[in-house]
Amino acid sequence: MPWPETAQPTPSLAAALCWLLAGLILEGLAVFHLLVTPELWAWRSLPLHLMAAPLLTAGLWQGIPVASRRPAAGLLLFLMMMVIWLPVVAPLGLALSLLPGLRRSGQRGERQWQPLAMPDLPFRAVALPDVEDPAIREGLASVLSSSHDHRRRQQAVLACRHLPRRQAIPILRQGLADSADDVRLLAYSMLSGIERDLDGRVQALVADIERQGDPDGNRAEALAALYSEYGYLQLAQGGTLRYLLEQATLRIDQALAARETAHRWLMLGRLCIALKHYPEAEAAFMECETLGMHDDDLAPYRAELAFTQRRFNDVHRQLARLSSAAASHPTLHPLVSYWQ
Repeated sequence: MPWPETAQPTPSLAAALCWLLAGLILEGLAVFHLLVTPELWAWRSLPLHLMAAPLLTAGLWQGIPVASRRPAAGLLLFLMMMVIWLPVVAPLGLALSLLPGLRRSGQRGERQWQPLAMPDLPFRAVALPDVEDPAIREGLASVLSSSHDHRRRQQAVLACRHLPRRQAIPILRQGLADSADDVRLLAYSMLSGIERDLDGRVQALVADIERQGDPDGNRAEALAALYSEYGYLQLAQGGTLRYLLEQATLRIDQALAARETAHRWLMLGRLCIALKHYPEAEAAFMECETLGMHDDDLAPYRAELAFTQRRFNDVHRQLARLSSAAASHPTLHPLVSYWQ
């Protein structure tokens, strides 16, 4: 429905014309006397002009819409000075040019309103039955690639909040190539939020090490894990990823220098595989075995190392060292079944 119009008094155009006509008649008489007896202009023309000025001012004031009569005192003074100092020209110019424009600007046309349904805003939570279900992840990717409704694609990107970061990031990267600005901006914002979180945690750990030291190497180990997470989450690629992995290697070396543990040697071995330093990775895994790491924890990474070096017989041998419980794990079971 249209907005209610504010009740305002309508200026009387007829009254304005009467005042203007009376004032112009006096101005005409003043001009006539000025032309006929110019030597008596101060006694004949000037009084008529001064008498016409209030009439013309009143006529102009009546013609201005009420909503435009602000400030009243200043507007009256302006009109009076214009009429006095520019006789005939000013009243006619204002009446023929300014007043019609002001009156048309005060008129409001009829508004046409179309009722719209409440939009499905993107901040509403999306309920997912099971974020570990691969069908859910594939379904979100399918919505992004095939749905023609940008709001559904936006909901699919927003639903990535409920997924583990490693599973959500490929879908968010897919959202960066979407045709809709809202979807691209939302995906970019969520990816930037993940990166800012990692950057903040790295900077906080570096500041703690500089301020308090790291005698037991725990902070260096945590910092190495954060650096390696950039690669795990696929947030960095190419030279940037290699630099971050090298920083992680330096930090885990610091942690090992403070105190050797099987877990730290395992992390070093995984970093060496990522950097393609295969002899160093094998040496790190040997240290893990020396420190008593169980085969269920070590054998999958040794199998990965053997596979990258194309030692396929060793892949089978390493996977055969897994216990029955580890071999039946949902993640490892397909791999073990293939290499049996």
